[in-house]
Amino acid sequence: HGFRVPNGAHALELGLSFVADKDPKVLKKQCRLDVSLKPTGLRPAMVMASLPRPPTPKKGAYDQARAEEAAQTSPRHAASSPPGYQGMDKHDDRVLHSLRRERCRRLAFDAIHVVYKRRYQLRPSAIEFFDHAGGNILVAFEHVSHAKEVLHVVMSMIPDLQRSLMYRYSNQAALLLAGTMGKHQTQYREFFNAHRRRLTSEWCDGLMSNYDYLMHLNTLAGRSFNDLTQYPVFPWVLKDYDSLTLDLSDPGIYRDLSQPMGALGEERRQQYVERYTALEQMLDEPEAIQPFHYGTHFSCAGYVLYYLLRTEPYSQYAISLQGGRFDRPDRLFRDVKASWTSASQDNIQDVRELIPEFYSLPEFLTNQNGFDFGETQRGEHVHNVGLPPWANGDPETFIRIHRQALESRHVSENLHRWIDLIFGYKQRDKESLNVFWGLTYENEVDLDKIDDPLERESTLSQISNFGQTPSRLFKNAHKQKTVPPPYTFTKSRGPSVVTVTGGAKRGSIATSGANLVIDSQAVAWHEHMTPTLCISGAPEHVWVQQAECKLQTLAGEGSSAISDIATGPNNQILTTCGPSPLNGTNYCLYPPHYKKFIRYGGRDCGISFHVYQLTPRHRDRGRVLEVHEKLHLLPVSCVAVTEDGLTIITGSLDATIRVWAMVKKNHVHGLHLTATLCGHDADVLCLEVCPSMGIIVSGGADHKAVVWDLKTCRFSRHLSGHLNPVKAVSSSSANGTIATLAGIVVSLWSVNGVLIATLSMNQDTKHALRAPTAIACTGCPEWSWFQGVAVVVGHASGQVSLWSAKPRPRGSEGDGDTAPELNLRLRVQPKESIREAESEVTALSVSQREIVVGDVGGNVTRWISPRIDTIGYEDAHSLLVKEPDSK
Repeated sequence: HGFRVPNGAHALELGLSFVADKDPKVLKKQCRLDVSLKPTGLRPAMVMASLPRPPTPKKGAYDQARAEEAAQTSPRHAASSPPGYQGMDKHDDRVLHSLRRERCRRLAFDAIHVVYKRRYQLRPSAIEFFDHAGGNILVAFEHVSHAKEVLHVVMSMIPDLQRSLMYRYSNQAALLLAGTMGKHQTQYREFFNAHRRRLTSEWCDGLMSNYDYLMHLNTLAGRSFNDLTQYPVFPWVLKDYDSLTLDLSDPGIYRDLSQPMGALGEERRQQYVERYTALEQMLDEPEAIQPFHYGTHFSCAGYVLYYLLRTEPYSQYAISLQGGRFDRPDRLFRDVKASWTSASQDNIQDVRELIPEFYSLPEFLTNQNGFDFGETQRGEHVHNVGLPPWANGDPETFIRIHRQALESRHVSENLHRWIDLIFGYKQRDKESLNVFWGLTYENEVDLDKIDDPLERESTLSQISNFGQTPSRLFKNAHKQKTVPPPYTFTKSRGPSVVTVTGGAKRGSIATSGANLVIDSQAVAWHEHMTPTLCISGAPEHVWVQQAECKLQTLAGEGSSAISDIATGPNNQILTTCGPSPLNGTNYCLYPPHYKKFIRYGGRDCGISFHVYQLTPRHRDRGRVLEVHEKLHLLPVSCVAVTEDGLTIITGSLDATIRVWAMVKKNHVHGLHLTATLCGHDADVLCLEVCPSMGIIVSGGADHKAVVWDLKTCRFSRHLSGHLNPVKAVSSSSANGTIATLAGIVVSLWSVNGVLIATLSMNQDTKHALRAPTAIACTGCPEWSWFQGVAVVVGHASGQVSLWSAKPRPRGSEGDGDTAPELNLRLRVQPKESIREAESEVTALSVSQREIVVGDVGGNVTRWISPRIDTIGYEDAHSLLVKEPDSK
């Protein structure tokens, strides 16, 4: 099938290419989706987003182009070039040939994660494809029938899309039967409803944050980062923008989530009621319109550009919207408090809500590109966004506290009321003062039935500029989320009693203070959202205990040092040892099933695959399965593999990084070169790949740490300021946080390259820790960096230290000179007596509740973070109950 879709300044061509066998109804996995973007004028940028998080901001166009040019033309290390080296080889020729082809977005069908139907200009004529790498493509068709046909093709292939979200909900017996297009429409509705119910259940059970749930609801309701007219919408949750500090347990600081923005101010509320009543009385007149409260909307393209004015590519969109210049300074987004006051009480035309960036992206609040926005009529220069006093002038502090407010108990237990207004049964509720202009609602107008070109153009203009109400997801009141307290206590004059409900245990301790009652079910409810390595039920405390370790180790060639750690079936710890002192070869495990391991570092300048897990077919551990030679000009120094095992990244002593796709043809595996990344001037020492964030992080002997885009295989940014070779890097799959180790300096960076915290560790430090030898980023969310553990560090003495970040000093600008130090939360060492010469930590693996440590002597230690209902009476009492004052 082929479709060409005119769309104003550009056109999208969608080609569905497939290979069919004798039965043309059966489509094979070779199918792929090709989307070519052909500019016919100004080309709008395609904003990529990872579900469910908002897109990463880009630098200014000039800065981005200059950075890419510098990275791609960076000379390779001269000492690493063999005689006769001309700077290119046959692999580079393939890459250059692929770059000459027409710009095209290709998505293999087996890479599809989920497909959603979309409205475009209030017509169900679009489809959005999400892939497993976190990217998405929104395709708008000229005819609704074309969108249905493409959806039919995708749904018919669900039996082959075993990694997709649709497959998890599918009825396998029914899907294997050939069906009609109508049947696949029914299957889509069944999948959609089942997925929505599951998301709601997980949110109510404490398995999902408020932020993630709102992002999922926006996605299900047709909101997309690829469509400014239907951008994701988030609520204002706070109303206190004057205090120096906030008490998030005080309900008085929060906005009333049961009311729309227009109903918060009493004076404006009365005006909206009068407007609706007047229009209601005119219904009997000719050409009367349906009554409404608001002549504007809570979300539209103009509001999105108003908020994202300082972030590319939205800055260019804002300039285009205003006819080639920015809007007048007095009308720009200058101050958070002023915007809240305007939207909640002052401006009769302003009822706007927020966007996800207010809870996740501090960069959009600063004028990083140095735009000249001019001066207001009062002579105030417009630059960065003004923040409330409790943010201390720091955008990161504002985002952190704002996100904590969104995740607070008060908002959690009242958010369902706001969901009813935006996504639920109160979308057009007169009593709630929540009726908007009729054209913003779904199915209110059929553009295909408008023959008059002027009327059609006018309707399209209103749809594009006024705003669109999300599709309704709930016909009844949304279920409330109840947050149970994990423990309660009462004062006691006698000995304190610690009680765990559920018949687990009950005990007394010889101290006066309070009786403590711990609810095991409530502790389990909070476990998923507890910050990394904190105690479930007492998230303000960091604590780990040494635990039993089921181990399977593959010894290296003359080496016992642990080089890689993974968790296999039945929580078995899998490890490899290396590098070999004999020939320098090293080893890493190959996911996702860890039946193989990879050997690299030999003189063949390649890698090889070997048997790790014994099977009936492969009974000799270490047996060679595949050999891939001459992947680089010099030996491979480091390897990183994506979680699905389909992409392998190799770093080399020739200062290059290469991205390989694992392909299988005729039952034989092969490596296909995707790209060669040139950004280092010396040996590449370490690599980390984070598919969920779409990034590759590399460290080199040239004191550089570089972040690359995994999908486009292009330079993204430098993490500058290292004074020594970067010998270890780590990144978090949850939020993209990056940790680097250069010499004795450990640094923590945000996914956008902002230095969060740093610390120089040596024997003279106040923490009395030996030099760091290994690092691991945790999955601690950004808004819990100062409470949970953000990075785990292994030391030459065998100790393991757990660190969080500190808030920035008041008034700091957020650059490297003012970055605070890391904050030590805990340090531990294995109980067994191990010789210091054999205790240097060489490998770390960290999850939300567990740390696995490997050292140079081949020892593996496992630490777990306990729940408050599983620790001793004295420990629980000392952590949760404060002793009364001497008075």
